[in-house]
Amino acid sequence: MNRSQDSQDPLEDGLAVSRTDRTIDSATFARVIEVRQRFEEAWQAALAGAPEPRIETYLNLGSEEVRQLLTVQLQEVQRAYKQRMSTHTSGATENTAVFSSPPTAKDLPAGPDRKPNLQATAASSPGAEDEFDSNVALPPTPPPVRVTGYEVLGRIGHGGMGVVYKARHVRLDRVEALKMVLGGAHASPDQLARFRAEAQAAAQLQHPNIVQVHEVGEVDGLPYFSLEYVDGGSLAQKLGGQPQPFQFAAHLVMTLAGGIEYAHKHLVLHRDLKPSNILLSPDGVPKITDFGLAKRLESDSTQTRSGTILGTPSYMAPEQARGEMKATDPSTDVYGLGTILYECLTGRAPFVAATQVETLKQVIGQEPVPPSRLRPGVPRDLETICLKCLQKEQSKRYPTAAALARDLNHYLAGEPIAARPVGKAERLWRWCRRNPGVAAMSATIFALLAAVAITSTVLLVRISQEKAQTEIERKAAVVAGDLARRNEIAAREAKKLAEANAQVATEQSELAVGTLSKLVTRVQSQLRSQPGNQKLRQDILTDALAGLQEVVGKAAEGPQSQWVRTAAYQHMGDIARDLGRTEEALAHYRECQKITEAMLGKYPDGQLTRWNLAIVYDKLGDINHQFLGDGVVARDYYVKSLGLRQVLAREPLTSPGLTPARARSNLLNTYSKLGSLALATGDPAAAWDQYRTFLSVLRGRTFASTREALVVANTPEGARLFPAGLANRIGELSFHLGDTESARKWSALALRRARAAAARSKASDQDKLTLTGVINSAGDLALYLGDAAAAVKLYTEAHAMVVGRAATDPTAIDLRRAVSLSHYRLGTAGRALGETEAADGHFRECLAIREALAKEDPANVFTQIDLALALARSGRHADAAARTAEFRKRAPKDPSMLFYAGCSAALCAAAAGDDKELREKYLAQSVAALGDAVGVGYRDVAALEHDPDLAPVRGDPRFQELIRKLKPADR
Repeated sequence: MNRSQDSQDPLEDGLAVSRTDRTIDSATFARVIEVRQRFEEAWQAALAGAPEPRIETYLNLGSEEVRQLLTVQLQEVQRAYKQRMSTHTSGATENTAVFSSPPTAKDLPAGPDRKPNLQATAASSPGAEDEFDSNVALPPTPPPVRVTGYEVLGRIGHGGMGVVYKARHVRLDRVEALKMVLGGAHASPDQLARFRAEAQAAAQLQHPNIVQVHEVGEVDGLPYFSLEYVDGGSLAQKLGGQPQPFQFAAHLVMTLAGGIEYAHKHLVLHRDLKPSNILLSPDGVPKITDFGLAKRLESDSTQTRSGTILGTPSYMAPEQARGEMKATDPSTDVYGLGTILYECLTGRAPFVAATQVETLKQVIGQEPVPPSRLRPGVPRDLETICLKCLQKEQSKRYPTAAALARDLNHYLAGEPIAARPVGKAERLWRWCRRNPGVAAMSATIFALLAAVAITSTVLLVRISQEKAQTEIERKAAVVAGDLARRNEIAAREAKKLAEANAQVATEQSELAVGTLSKLVTRVQSQLRSQPGNQKLRQDILTDALAGLQEVVGKAAEGPQSQWVRTAAYQHMGDIARDLGRTEEALAHYRECQKITEAMLGKYPDGQLTRWNLAIVYDKLGDINHQFLGDGVVARDYYVKSLGLRQVLAREPLTSPGLTPARARSNLLNTYSKLGSLALATGDPAAAWDQYRTFLSVLRGRTFASTREALVVANTPEGARLFPAGLANRIGELSFHLGDTESARKWSALALRRARAAAARSKASDQDKLTLTGVINSAGDLALYLGDAAAAVKLYTEAHAMVVGRAATDPTAIDLRRAVSLSHYRLGTAGRALGETEAADGHFRECLAIREALAKEDPANVFTQIDLALALARSGRHADAAARTAEFRKRAPKDPSMLFYAGCSAALCAAAAGDDKELREKYLAQSVAALGDAVGVGYRDVAALEHDPDLAPVRGDPRFQELIRKLKPADR
């Protein structure tokens, strides 16, 4: 009854080990390093008197995957610095050896375990209105606020004027952002007036790329307004000081320009555009927020007096930097959009200095460095658009945000843009106009130099006549040398350009792999449970597979691209396996193995490389064990994985994301796989040895023998520590080791725990999946021990659950296999009860599913085994015998394949009916196959004596002799 496994190993269900075990792509790795370094820098500032940083703030700087990898890292850093801070406050000196600084990103090993930060991250000065900028330390939490109709859930951020809370609108049951004036009752009249102006400006704007204002009101005489809650983080968090793909940058700013144009048409200027004031929805839609510096175009607002400088220096337009707030117009917001585009292209703001004053001087008097100098390969048209937005003179910028959006649209469409690049002569003339005093002095000096040059020229002519020939020869030599140097410089520049292009290609490949990976995850989670969308699900997975293949084909050569390739091949293998393409999945996993092993050859000490290689070995072991039926090859892969994971579990882990807890979980997972493989290939004693070690790792103690481990696990105290899946597996092992009493006890315990977990109000799909597997295992035990009625009852319960799950996704390979096995179990137990008609119906249903699966995935040997058994149970013994001969050729010395061949031949003998000659032929084949299995290591006497598929051969004297010979060696 164990030829086809249920949809998932119940032990893994119960322990939930290694569910997130997969390769870590380089982009995620680099982000983890960067955020940890920023967190450490914030703590270093805290030692000097700054506010302590909060872990939650830095966890929000990355994706869900980054947050998972960062949590333990940041907790370790925080513990270390808190210890150091307490030491300082208690009077310890710097030389007191009580604290060891946590390792920083620069202390991590080089090589493939660490992606170099290719672009320096520029720190920007926080502005007055950085209320959503999680990089700014929050002030002490104010007293709880109460606003009628809202339940305040917590604080999101703050700025110089407002504080923002996450709140639930009670009547609408909707989460919103609630903004209130920061100073509360102590706020100045100017602050209150500006706060009300922001609310009024934002409330009239209804655009998909502007954060919507839902309600404006007052509490205790102080204004507040509620806004749309956008929980995808800010653009500043997404950028994280890293350049973005060119298409993404252009499309993002074009979208924002549309929202700003809408605001301008409604006579509202923003005047504080920057990445931290752009929020992102979960699906990536940008939304403009924080109209705290907004002004009405038709008004002469008294809120902002001439000479007042408001905004964030690094993103401020020159007219704002000069304090000419009345001069601000739509071109001011165009400048702000240009700063966002600049940061997307280069990873830094246009102007950054040590102090705000120095930054303002740069904004007023210096030209921005062209993006292509900071990031070679920036398209010329995109750079031209960016620099036109950043012109010092307002008349030289795009006149409207709509004009900017049109030029970006032309760029994206590959059409000519309206802007033109500014030449060096014009750039010099503009500088002179902005700096007339310096320019006049420079002109005077130039005139004096010209006069000196003319006089000197007369004298030089006379001298040159005397040395003409020598000078000509010297110049010829100089020209030749210059030409050689220019050629060398050109070669170096060409090499740099090629490297830059390769880097861009790698970044784009990483983005493509990450995007397709997220697509696959979302499709699996959202569409699997929706009937009617399964064809769409398969189509999307197929398209994702094709996209990953294209990425691999175009990925640039070089060490960095190997991370892209390994991640892509692993995802392709996973998708092909889920789509039932076994040969294709195996090819992708082998390619992933080849690349990762080559990387390990270059970097043998790289922890991340060894970590990922163990994952690849596990996947190759799985596909050989569960799909190809080759236990020998599967065991080799699992042993390789185990060796790597044992070493990693003992090492201090320095690579971000690699934690002792994850290393221990992975090690448990491999021991579990080895135990499952040993049980499937008929060696329960070896299986229990693996689980004995498993228990040693799990319990933190060493067991001298399998018997000691079983006794300890069987105590009431020990039993309470085991979840349902593990209790179920120990019950199975107990039965196959001949301990029927323990098997019953563990099976009953597993059932109680699985039912309790599934009965919870918030039971997960994992709990329900575990319950299905445990019920089926209990039914198997009842059938093996001769209680067919109890088995039918349990199988019927599990069948309803499996069919219900399969109805949500009728195309899923694993669920179709589970349904076919459920029919097979019910048919087998029904025949044991004498309910022939019902049993025949179940076998017909089983056969129909298995014939389709075998046709769809002929490389999967288990589909051939399942089909042979169903054919024999349905009376088609000739077809079953042909299938049996076919799958025996796949792995002729694998114990499990030989055991299944014996089962199939025994069922064929039963199906032969009154044909004694044919029946004898099949019985001889069954005994021969089982004898061969014993000859290559099959030792599972319990399965031979109790498996219902072998019932037709048990009365054969040759079979009984085989059992007599096996028992002394086994017991």
